[in-house]
Amino acid sequence: MREKFRDADKAASYLSSGLNKDFPDAVAEVIHMVKKRPKRTTCEVREIGPILQTMCKDFPMASVDYHPENSYGFVAEVMSHGEKSNSVFKKRKRDRSRIIVLLTRISGQDVIVGSRVVPLDDEPAIS
Repeated sequence: MREKFRDADKAASYLSSGLNKDFPDAVAEVIHMVKKRPKRTTCEVREIGPILQTMCKDFPMASVDYHPENSYGFVAEVMSHGEKSNSVFKKRKRDRSRIIVLLTRISGQDVIVGSRVVPLDDEPAIS
């Protein structure tokens, strides 16, 4: 589901509330994509509110794509809107600042995200 916000603080609060309601005992990796240099933070979902607030503080406006049903851990993206670069609004999605939220553990169980695979005890690790 996508929601748009004129105030990025409200976007951060909306996402934090949804994550805490749907995944109260999960661990998340929060990736802040700024000028093509990702900044990563890992935290308990119950601690994600202030992290999202800090990451969103420079977003003039924001939209939140929240998909709690995603089985591979990619549950949310916060996209900045209204950023200016050399007096031109950034229109291409890849040029905007954004925040990606991946769940890495839910109820004590690892979530396989992308190519991150934890080998089972009875299988040899791939080197």
